[in-house]
Amino acid sequence: MFLNKKMSKLILSIAALSIFCAACEPNEPIEPTTGAYQNQIIVCNEGIYTQTSGTVSCYNPDNKTVENDIFFAQNNRALGNVLQSVCTHNDKIYLVVNNANKVEVAQRATLKEFAQITGLQQPRYFLPINDNLAYISQWGANGLTGSIAVVDLNQNTVIQTIPLYKGTEKMLSYNSQIWATHTGGYDLDDKIAIINPITHQLDTTLTVADCPHSLQIDNQNRIWVACRGKIVYSNYPDVDTALSTAPALLCFQQKNLIQRINFDKNSPLTHLAVDNSGQYLYFSHNNQLIKFNTQNLTPQTIFTGSFYGLNVVNNELYAARNAGINPAMALRMDLNGNVIDSFTVGIFANGFYQ
Repeated sequence: MFLNKKMSKLILSIAALSIFCAACEPNEPIEPTTGAYQNQIIVCNEGIYTQTSGTVSCYNPDNKTVENDIFFAQNNRALGNVLQSVCTHNDKIYLVVNNANKVEVAQRATLKEFAQITGLQQPRYFLPINDNLAYISQWGANGLTGSIAVVDLNQNTVIQTIPLYKGTEKMLSYNSQIWATHTGGYDLDDKIAIINPITHQLDTTLTVADCPHSLQIDNQNRIWVACRGKIVYSNYPDVDTALSTAPALLCFQQKNLIQRINFDKNSPLTHLAVDNSGQYLYFSHNNQLIKFNTQNLTPQTIFTGSFYGLNVVNNELYAARNAGINPAMALRMDLNGNVIDSFTVGIFANGFYQ
């Protein structure tokens, strides 16, 4: 059968259009692995409670510049309240928004939104278990029913909840188990829960000092736990030492307590960071920044001042002062407390991350 010229042109046009449309078919987006913020220090700014003022700042240590409110700039919407913590894993960044009961998932390199993890109850901290699963600590809707949400990272959904004690807080992987601290949430607690990450079941409970909140591993594979202690005021700022309990730094070998160091009751022990060598811990107590030698158990004051956020990143100290509802001042220091740089970040800056 022969086709006339008009029909031949029509068939050729349809074929060409089909090829063009196939070429324009939307494919799975190729996400960047490098970007403007790839190697910058991420600053977590809580913002003001009940306001959508939680923000992310990015600090460039190479040229000492800072950009604030990056998530809004990249996505044209507010992050929410309160930005409790941040975790980076593979090419993603997980932003735990406490009062909004969600985790925002974005590209680490660009801070462009990727997904949301919802169905949470006052989430606090995010811990990857492997490339497929993560744990999110929670205080519960009433601030008293602590738990861990088990999350499928491929679907970004909660698949299981592990009920625990009051105020489930920071977590750490140690000897193929997950250790989770419990501050008590809106109350008080003194528990460390040890969880089997294969079965997602509670394995062991350790009773420690009041308000354990942070954990780190030293270079002898010992785990250190910072406990805030309970402070009762007789007439603020005077502390009732009889009713208060001492903040403490505890050291465990496996599950055995091998060292307990108590501190004065007049001030809580806050934060806990470790340097790259695993020999020195850093924390705040009594308006002082303390460098603690885990080998000879010697504390050394390296800076005077109180800090709302503290961490060691790239073997340098980053600390943020509490400026109330105003933008906070962050300090970049060497490991002996010598200031390298200072810069302004967001409101209630509480953490620094790579």
